[in-house]
Amino acid sequence: MELTVRQIASTHKVRGLGIEKIAELKKRTAMKGEYFSYQVAIQSPSCYELNVEIDSPLKEYIKAYVVKDSIVDFPTYPFADDQYITKEPGTMPDILMPLELENNMVKLYNSAASIWITVILPRDIASGVYPINVKLSLDERFETTLSEKFSTCSTFTVDVIDRIIPEQKTEFTQWFHVDCIADVHNVTIYSEEHWELIDKYMALASDLGFTMILTPVITPPLDTAIGTRRPCTQLVKIYYENGKYSFDFSLLERWIKLVKKNRIKGLEISHLFSQWGLAYTPNIKVVENGVEDYKFGWHVEGRSPEYKEFLIEFLPALVNFFKEQGVKDNCWFHVSDEPHIDHLEAYKYGSDLVKSLIDGCHMLDALSDYEFYKQGLVESPVT
Repeated sequence: MELTVRQIASTHKVRGLGIEKIAELKKRTAMKGEYFSYQVAIQSPSCYELNVEIDSPLKEYIKAYVVKDSIVDFPTYPFADDQYITKEPGTMPDILMPLELENNMVKLYNSAASIWITVILPRDIASGVYPINVKLSLDERFETTLSEKFSTCSTFTVDVIDRIIPEQKTEFTQWFHVDCIADVHNVTIYSEEHWELIDKYMALASDLGFTMILTPVITPPLDTAIGTRRPCTQLVKIYYENGKYSFDFSLLERWIKLVKKNRIKGLEISHLFSQWGLAYTPNIKVVENGVEDYKFGWHVEGRSPEYKEFLIEFLPALVNFFKEQGVKDNCWFHVSDEPHIDHLEAYKYGSDLVKSLIDGCHMLDALSDYEFYKQGLVESPVT
């Protein structure tokens, strides 16, 4: 049987033939509580369907996936350097499909494939040496002249030392767009089905090391072309009557319960001014005279008096709610995403206003120029 099997690092992309050129891994030293992944790469110039069986004392702490290809239409910008696997459109191994959803089987079609193994060691595991055996056997339904008893087994050894990995100190976040979750699963935003999915995605974010999560108190004004709107994901219901604002935080309270359930300590509050320059206000729905509509958005300037009035009422009420929920000290506020140096004056206006209203909460923003930090306009610049 023309079959090559190698255990390799998680950093490799298994594409086509040639895995024998990749350095093989056979063991890993790990601390208690550590989380790591590796791959079992398989290649053949013929077509096979292989059953996969995992046997290990660590089995309950192992997640196994078949690595599936994703279509990549636009792999690089024109000015990209030469450190890319390819600059041409095509397919790239990217999707981790749970092994059980693939009927515990990996399929080879005249090329290579890989099985992704993730090990999540508990903090109270006993130290010692643990084998992970990945057995591959020819599926009995596969018609071939080869013996149906064919099988091969790769053994990876994990040496767990008597040390517990320290708690993570680095703050880590990535965008978390709940409108995208609703869209890809074809569910209504904040329906019960949507809340169940948000819970699952938060659990994964926590597993991947998120220490804070983008929280759409208003719909995040991110990657939105001027004059367009993302689907509304605003967690705070806002009312305006007799010249005063009032707020319903019940959806936000439900969100915070999920954040706590999934062991994420920080709330990253959605941006309070439009992206790339603070010229406009975010798209914010307000109920006025019984009608809910966009009171703020592309039709309102970022430095307008009416928006300043709104923030003066909204932000202290929001911070007081965070105090009641016991999360105020782990809240991070955004002013605007990716301002350029010619937006410095506008950013100073937004930063000074927000800072005066959030009672010492943290602030962070993605910046391209050191001058914003040098002038003390943002506590934590993201490069």
